[in-house]
Amino acid sequence: MAIFWFFSQLIATLSIWIKEIILPGMRILVMLLLDTLPMLGNVLLLCFFVFFIFGILGVQLWGGLLRQRCFLKVIPDVKYPENLQPYFHYHGQDYICSRVEDSGMHICSELPPLILEGILCNESALPNNDSTFISNTTCVNWNNYYTECKGQGNNPFHGTISFDNIGLAWVAIFLVISLEGWTDIMYYVQDAHSFWDWIYFVLLIVIGSFFMINLCLVVIATQFSETKKRELDRIRLERSKIHSTTSSTSSLETNDPTTCYNEIIKYIAHLWRRNKRCFIKKYYPRKNCKCQSIDNFSFEDPRWLLFFNASNCESNCSFKDNYDNALDYFNLLQSLKRGNK
Repeated sequence: MAIFWFFSQLIATLSIWIKEIILPGMRILVMLLLDTLPMLGNVLLLCFFVFFIFGILGVQLWGGLLRQRCFLKVIPDVKYPENLQPYFHYHGQDYICSRVEDSGMHICSELPPLILEGILCNESALPNNDSTFISNTTCVNWNNYYTECKGQGNNPFHGTISFDNIGLAWVAIFLVISLEGWTDIMYYVQDAHSFWDWIYFVLLIVIGSFFMINLCLVVIATQFSETKKRELDRIRLERSKIHSTTSSTSSLETNDPTTCYNEIIKYIAHLWRRNKRCFIKKYYPRKNCKCQSIDNFSFEDPRWLLFFNASNCESNCSFKDNYDNALDYFNLLQSLKRGNK
């Protein structure tokens, strides 16, 4: 019985909490989204314009440059070992090179020397010999033979970052605006094209990250304050109409109908009270209950309220047989009591 009472109180509290807090808050959020869509449309149009302009500029300047790698050049009388990689890697990372006509930071002719087993390799390859170690202290610097810069490699980050087309350019621009790993993209572009490419990325961050994102937040914050004020005024007006009524009959006659979700909550609460009464009558009857006459008590005696609890009397008690009539009689007595005052 105590567990059933606990859960009944918990459900009643949750229903009040949902009705008074969650549903009004959800209504405010939904109305906010609907109200901000027209205003956000202009901001999104501006964002698309920025993405489009910077995307076209990136494709025209750096299309295919991030695929450039330093490949081995075919030289007569030079035989390369089979374990050499086709293009140069620097400590397992991509080494993007710059062509002769560009002014990038990485040039194939300036690769770092090869180091094997702690030995700095500076020797040249022997004719028609693919041996790396010439002696115990000397070895061939195969990095000097990666001299041909060709765009036949893969794009960085497993091929996801490039400016080969407008779609991939928008992905790179989005990463730069989000300030997530944008320096790596800028360094790759500087290695392949020019040091002055930082101007593109700084402008993109200032316009995209600092201006457009904050503009969206300002629009949402401004519209949120207006929507919240309007919805709170509406909720206060509905509550004032409900509290101004003296009975359920008068409220139906004088007040406007409430909203749909309020009616749903009221109906669920009505079904819950009715099922609870039926459950108590069926599974928790009180034995040896003596239903007394209500004439023995006055309005000032609080014990007379016990006669309206239908679960406290046996089946031969009049108030248990018709609980609704008991509630009507209770309302009538309350009205008479107010009239006497």
